[in-house]
Parts: sequence; structure tokens; C-alpha cells
Amino acid sequence: MRKILFLLAIFCPLIGFTQNNNAPSSYDPHEIAITGYLQTQYQKAQSAGINSWSGGDFSKNSDERFMIRRGRLKIDRADKYSSIVFQIDATQNGLTLMDAFIQFHQPNSKDLRFTAGLFNRPFGYSIVYSSGYRDFPERARVFQTLMPRERDIGAMISYHPSKLKFINGDLAVVNG
Repeated sequence: MRKILFLLAIFCPLIGFTQNNNAPSSYDPHEIAITGYLQTQYQKAQSAGINSWSGGDFSKNSDERFMIRRGRLKIDRADKYSSIVFQIDATQNGLTLMDAFIQFHQPNSKDLRFTAGLFNRPFGYSIVYSSGYRDFPERARVFQTLMPRERDIGAMISYHPSKLKFINGDLAVVNG
């Protein structure tokens, strides 16, 4: 069993190298860019058929399982005035639309942006910070409880000055 876990740790990296969730792969004008990552998960329970917070309940005769925690595929395009992002999550539970938004910005500066569509809610620091950069890939349980779906449909105005990187401002009107 330890050999299997060791091999999984080597061949199935748990960290995805991504960027801020509400952004294309690059703001430099480019044609279609396709990026993605895969995050696997192994769970071992104390007994068969237990209830589980993460990943759903275990089946009646099982106390261990492998899962695809995140299987992200992101397609984006950026030009002089706008960016378009489309991202899906493919797991054993099916396909989920994660992002589908368009962003408008000034041609010489990306400090002020207008975003419309399905995107991450600008609430706190944890929600918009990509799982590829967090110390632990899962968000705090309080965020998972209060906002089981981090994304929402709406419009957002963002101000992220390039010279003062410690100042950020997002104002959004969303459905939920």
C-alpha cells in the first residue's frame, strides 16, 4: 500500500500552476490559449460506507477511493481591448462550467477592468485566489459552507493599479 501511495505522489502532482481565477492566461494580445491541470485525490475511511464531507459518501462496501478532485480545462483569448475566458471542470461527477466571462480594459493599461459573465465572487482573499497558489489547495471550511459555489453570474468593475500592487478594488453586482 505504501508503494502505491508513493508512486501516486510522484506521478500525480497535487499542485496546479494557474493564475488568478478572474483573469486570462495572459493579458498580452494572443489568439486562443488552452491551459489546464489535473488534481487527484485518495481517501481512506475508518470503515466502509461512511458519510463524508468531501467527495460525497463512500459506497456501502468501500473504505477507500481515488477521485479526480479538479480536472480543469481553460480556453482564453486576449486582444487589445478585451479578454474572453471559458473554463470547465471535469471530474467523476460530470462536467461543470466554472468560468465564462468577457473582460474589457484600456489598450495601454489593465488597471481598470470591466467583467461580465460567470466569474469568481470578489469576496475576501480566499475566493479569488487560485488553488494553484494557495498553501493548501482547499479553501477554508467556512468558505465551503457559506459559498459552496464560489462563482456567480453578474458584472464587476475592478481596479488593480500596476504601480501600487498592494491596492486592489473590486465592485460586483451578482445574482446570489
